[in-house]
Amino acid sequence: MILINCIIEKNVESIILKGMPLGHIDNFPYSVNKVQLYPGDIILISSDGLTELFNERKEMLDSETISLLLKNAGNKSPQEIISELNILIKKWTGKIEPQDDITIIVIKII
Repeated sequence: MILINCIIEKNVESIILKGMPLGHIDNFPYSVNKVQLYPGDIILISSDGLTELFNERKEMLDSETISLLLKNAGNKSPQEIISELNILIKKWTGKIEPQDDITIIVIKII
């Protein structure tokens, strides 16, 4: 599963794409979503490892926390947003090791 969060004109839109990993099966019927993007919009593409992070109370990281971070990152570069996400991950998990890999891609439309 891939989670895409888009900051479009200061609003967060989440798109969840379920399916096989790219290239895993020939001719897999992937879904197609279209979104109009504008200068300043931010796209966060992440694997489910991000939203399936547990804290010490066995709570999963919620998409609202990630959305709030993105909403407040409008003036930041993709590198700065990734750094903030890494800080959030470390604070959230504390001493707990992630159970899944985490992939994060941030794109900012100029």
